[in-house]
Amino acid sequence: MKAAERNRVRHAKAAERRDLAERREVARQAKDYAAKVRKAEIADERDRKAYEKAVRAAHAAAQQAEVDRMNSEIDAVFDELEGLLAATINVDDHIDLEKLRKPLDTPFDMPDLEIPLVAPRRPNYPPEPKYVEPAKPKGFFGKKRKLEEARAIAQQAYEMQKAEWGRRISALEDRYANELAAHEQAEARRVETLAAEKHRFRQELEDHNKSIDQFITNLSYGDAEAVQEYISLVVENSTYPITS
Repeated sequence: MKAAERNRVRHAKAAERRDLAERREVARQAKDYAAKVRKAEIADERDRKAYEKAVRAAHAAAQQAEVDRMNSEIDAVFDELEGLLAATINVDDHIDLEKLRKPLDTPFDMPDLEIPLVAPRRPNYPPEPKYVEPAKPKGFFGKKRKLEEARAIAQQAYEMQKAEWGRRISALEDRYANELAAHEQAEARRVETLAAEKHRFRQELEDHNKSIDQFITNLSYGDAEAVQEYISLVVENSTYPITS
């Protein structure tokens, strides 16, 4: 029994040693794996930082190139402006402000309103039908009776034609009367509109000339806004060389 107990203890300790060795091996492998993962993460982080640095450098280079391009364009514009100013600096660009006025006989800006509307033309009436005497019947018997019957038929046809003619004449006259009434109304509106537009046009001419008078007065007093506007007029009125 003592020998069996010693064997059992020996086997138990051997199993415990094997279990401890296995746990140590698992721990070692886990530690190695964690070290590899950390090493890979460090490598990825270095690559990421290097990539971000390269992106920032490329972006800065692109921005600098755009700034250089814009500065070059600005320099070209300034060079062109200096050339334009040099070309016009010795030219007398004085503006005769009196010429800015609009004469009161300036042509009306809506000349079509001055043309009267064309009146409707009278219709072409169809000719009035006429009674046509029927031809005398031939033969020897009943000529008088046949002639009377033919005359009755001809008279009836004539009366029907005349009635139809009267209706057509009446319709043409009604339509012509309506056209005349519409023309008179339209012509009255034209005359009224013409008077209103001429008044508006005359008022605009007077207001424009009053504004020129006020502008000249303000300019004589050295009003800043008037001076600035005069300078703008001079610049717009200046002749500059054609540039590419």
